[in-house]
Amino acid sequence: MIPTIHLPRKSVKHFKLEDKELFMSLDARAIEHFQKANKKGFLKVLTGFKMAEKAGEVPIYDILQLLASCVKYPTGQPVGMKFFKDYDDLVVIDLLMPMLVELYGDNLPKAKDETEKK
Repeated sequence: MIPTIHLPRKSVKHFKLEDKELFMSLDARAIEHFQKANKKGFLKVLTGFKMAEKAGEVPIYDILQLLASCVKYPTGQPVGMKFFKDYDDLVVIDLLMPMLVELYGDNLPKAKDETEKK
């Protein structure tokens, strides 16, 4: 018997920012863009997020850089940091971070039963 493999679909969130249609996706292309544009390792930044959270800090600039790589034009091209220059940083983070957290959570493997949750 041939095993059946089920692959999850790419998680994408479509939205409008003023008159611009955009979407957000946390995928390999977004991670590659983030690392090249910012010369920072993705996993190192995620570790930094966790450490900052424990210390009660918010790494605003790192979050904006990650959002700039994950928010994309309909063509799939990341918007980049220049896109957000006319917007208030805290408002951008407040509005877009919940979508990013949701996408990030969807990309993590799910525990199948109680023994895997431990």
